[in-house]
Amino acid sequence: DALREALKLEWRSNDPDRWHEKLIIMITGGPPCGLLTDLPTEMQINDCPYDTNDLWIMSEELVKENLTLAIVGIEPSVIVCDDFYGALAKNTGGEYIPLINASHILSSIIQSVIIEEDTLLQQFRHIDINEIEKNSLYRHSYVQKRAQSMVEQCQTMADIRNWLKNHPARSHY
Repeated sequence: DALREALKLEWRSNDPDRWHEKLIIMITGGPPCGLLTDLPTEMQINDCPYDTNDLWIMSEELVKENLTLAIVGIEPSVIVCDDFYGALAKNTGGEYIPLINASHILSSIIQSVIIEEDTLLQQFRHIDINEIEKNSLYRHSYVQKRAQSMVEQCQTMADIRNWLKNHPARSHY
């Protein structure tokens, strides 16, 4: 799992006299194993690894290591779980961004952090929502309400799966 490997990297320490920020960009084309289905069944059907890490717990580990997660989703297959990915990124101070807009948005954020000395968190908070939604199926206000609810109510992937069962997504935004 790529996020687990990112946690194992030897990142620079957070020296208060130096300006260091750490950004992980995850690109995905669909839901993680077992998110929308029973994990043992999905392991058999889709060859998902048995030892799938709990992404929700891993996002907490990213927070502890001061790692910001930006998730780039490839539409349309990721639409079924963009609220989950929005919550996962939001939990670390990052954002979910559709692939069609990712290059422009991420380069703008990184440039602002370098030139203006803003933090990643500051930049992600000030993204123009219209730029995220432009030419995509993604609707930020709908997804962010669901993502915020997940962040507030869930501790593990099992909690997320239960939340999704109890709060089915609308078929369209």
